[in-house]
This record gives sequence, structure tokens and C-alpha cells, in this order.
Amino acid sequence: MVGGSGLLAIGAVERATRDVDVVALRNADGLRNPDPLPAALQAARERVARDFSLPPKLYALVDQGPGKHEEDLRSLGPTVNELRAAARWSRSQDPSEGFEQILRQTLSHLGVDDVDLGT
Repeated sequence: MVGGSGLLAIGAVERATRDVDVVALRNADGLRNPDPLPAALQAARERVARDFSLPPKLYALVDQGPGKHEEDLRSLGPTVNELRAAARWSRSQDPSEGFEQILRQTLSHLGVDDVDLGT
């Protein structure tokens, strides 16, 4: 699970969500949901949920403004480099000048002032 539902699953946030976003991964044996999950697989699942959630959360924050997306993003504790990568992905989704301006303002608000958005 990724997005808000993924953040709930790994305990990063405690709020309701109206949908569940899922990325299906299979292990070497073709099993999707081995039970119980070995510690290494559990850690990998949490990392995937986090990595897949960061870019869309930044995009949603820029697109919709402060609120649950900012709270979710901050709860993940992204590094400056992770925010830079999420910004480049977000920019690839909306190349408009208006989006870029709000993205740069949002990044500055999050403590990231020097980012190459490929513009």
C-alpha cells in the first residue's frame, strides 16, 4: 500500500483515508503476501510505501495546499535529497510555470531552497 493508506499501514500517520493505493510486489517464489512477513521483507515493504508516497504527497501539497498532505509528508521525515527527487518527479507531472512557482515556494517552506527542476 502507498499514499495515505500506506502511511497508515506503517504507522506514520493516524487519520482516516477514503481509498487504498496498492503496488503489487512478488517475492522470488511468486508469493504476494507471505504470512508472517520476515523482518527484512517487512522493512522493505515499509521503505517501498515511504518511497512511493513521498513524490505524490509533495505533488498533492503543491496542488492542493497545506493540510493532510503536508502533515503526511512531514510525518515521513524526508531528507533534503528526497524532497529534491520528489520535486523533480512532481515537475515532470506538471511542467507549467505556475506549478513550478508554487513548487519552489513549497520547497522553501519545507527548508529546501536549492533545487534543479530541470527547467
